Formats: sequence, structure tokens, C-alpha cells
Amino acid sequence: LKTYYRKRARAILLPYLMAVCVYDLVLISWGWEKFDPARLLRYCLLGDLSSHFYFVVTLVQFILLFPLWRRLVDRYDAALTLPFALLISLLSTRYLSSFIGLILPGYSFPYSDRVFPTYLIYYLAGCYAGREYGRFLAFLEKNRRMIQGLFCFFTLSVSVLSALHFSGRAQVYYLEELHMGYQLSAILFLFSLAAARRDRPLSGPVKAVDRVSYLIYLYHCLAILVFQNRLVPRLGITKVSLLFVLRALFVYGVTVGGCLLWRQLAEKAKKALPRDR
Repeated sequence: LKTYYRKRARAILLPYLMAVCVYDLVLISWGWEKFDPARLLRYCLLGDLSSHFYFVVTLVQFILLFPLWRRLVDRYDAALTLPFALLISLLSTRYLSSFIGLILPGYSFPYSDRVFPTYLIYYLAGCYAGREYGRFLAFLEKNRRMIQGLFCFFTLSVSVLSALHFSGRAQVYYLEELHMGYQLSAILFLFSLAAARRDRPLSGPVKAVDRVSYLIYLYHCLAILVFQNRLVPRLGITKVSLLFVLRALFVYGVTVGGCLLWRQLAEKAKKALPRDR
């Protein structure tokens, strides 16, 4: 267990903490914030410095509770646990704040999107898939057409109904349930595409990007922030379509290129360090 936690801390937690510090330093350099250790600690714990950090905060919770998930998956069948995990995730997404309000009247809990019950179905399903990986691959192959159909249905439904809802033309109260269906079908669909070519080696560029994909995730919002708040005012461009293209080129180029360069420099520095004999 110590080895497991040590590897996860090095691979997931430390890059995340470094990214939070980098984001905070950038905001301080712009004069948007002043250095505050207490606030920085809060950013690290809650992941609210940038919207996408919620994912790492939630993932760390699952990692800390690893013995519990291992016991559940080893002891109980997926047919029993996954339906209840789905129910817990749905209830947490919609009503966790209300549940906490019943226990602590007057307290508003705004962090339902970064606590592990909200994502329990996805994590436990992944655990079962990993335990029975051969059977899971066979399941994907056998049900490929159905998975494709579900993915198309939920993608179209969520896209159309989201447009209606957020434009104010209709009130769609079941959008969260549809979105959960989309997420589950999208995971199966994309995984089935990857599984279909699992025997083919990745090309050099794809393999290189794959190795820095977590860093790309951590830093892509910083590139967006720089473009929107530093470059757009200087460019003086107001055409939305042109800004979209320029933003895409900047964000992908800077984030992917920067992460690849960082990885290359880190590997060279590691080779240059003296090793104990």
C-alpha cells in the first residue's frame, strides 16, 4: 500500500500541486492577487483556482480510499454494486447540498462537483473492468453496435436539449440524467475505439503526447487564460470565428509544445544527475 500511495503521489499529486503554484504565481505577477499561503493551501485542497482542478481533488479522494474499493470489487459482484453506485452518483450530483443542509441547517455546500460520491459509478465500473479485463474487452466487441447507437443517441439528445435549455428556449429538468448517460456511453464508445487498435503500436508523436497528457490537462486552462486576458486585448480582433481559430492554435501549440519541451528537458536533467553506484 505504501508503494501504491508513493507512486500516485509522485505521478498525480506532486504535478498538481506544482500546477496550482504556477497558476497562482501567474495571477500574482499580473497583479490580480497577492501572495497568501492560507489561500494557496485552500486552492490546493479545494481545486477552485481553476475549474478543471476539481478532477484531481476527486481523484485523490478515490486514491486515499483505495483499500475500500479493492475490498468492494474483490468481494461483491458488479451486478450488485454498480446499480447502487449509479444511484449514489446521481443523488450526489443533484441533491448532496440539500442532504447536507438537512444535517447542518443554513449551511450551503457548493462542492458537490468535487467529492467522490458524485463520480462513484465511473470509478467502480473502471475497477471492475480492470479486474476482468479480458471479459470487458469481449463485452465491448460483442456490444459494439449497441454502444455506438447509445453514444449517438445521448450525444444528439444532450447537444440539442442543452442548446434549448441554456438559450432559454426551454426548461430541461432532466439534463443532468441525460448528461450522465452521455458520459457513460462516451466512455464505452471511446474505449471500444482504443481497444480495437490495442495491438497496433502508437506512432512516435502520439506516444510522446500520450506521455505528457496529464501535464497538458493541468496547464491547458493557463494557456486559455493567457490568450484571453493578455493577447486578445492587444490583438484588437473582435470577430468571434477568427478568435476561436487563433485561440485553438495558441492553446494547443503552447500547451502541447510546452509540455513536450518540459518532458524532454526533465529527462535530460535526470540523465545528467549523478547516480549512486
